[in-house]
Amino acid sequence: MASKKTKIGIEENLAGVLCYLVGFVSGIVMFAIERDNRFVKFHALQSFVVFLGLTIINMLVGVIPFIGSLLGALTLILMIFLWIFLIVKAFGGEKYMVPGVGKFVEETLMKKADSMASGSTEKKKEKKEKKE
Repeated sequence: MASKKTKIGIEENLAGVLCYLVGFVSGIVMFAIERDNRFVKFHALQSFVVFLGLTIINMLVGVIPFIGSLLGALTLILMIFLWIFLIVKAFGGEKYMVPGVGKFVEETLMKKADSMASGSTEKKKEKKEKKE
């Protein structure tokens, strides 16, 4: 099965890997670049939600006296495990949904992003029609 090329000219599974490469930052960047490819858009949004959420949790538990450093270390281990796991899944062309997050991304964020994209497309068409 041949993988599709993305807007930036790479295979979509490699673009999916790039979504996770630098955590939520690369998720934001890839979402901004690859809005038309649903596979890449899903991985970009999932990367953003998972790694921003875990980063915030890690910062919050770090201020808890005594057990904060232990909880922070456990959160960091979880982040590293998920980072490697999600990179492998994306490279394999799989749309793996992180429990609790993947469904939210698919049902809420993807739909919102799609409606925003179609809204901007309609506005562009309206402007073009007005000019003609």
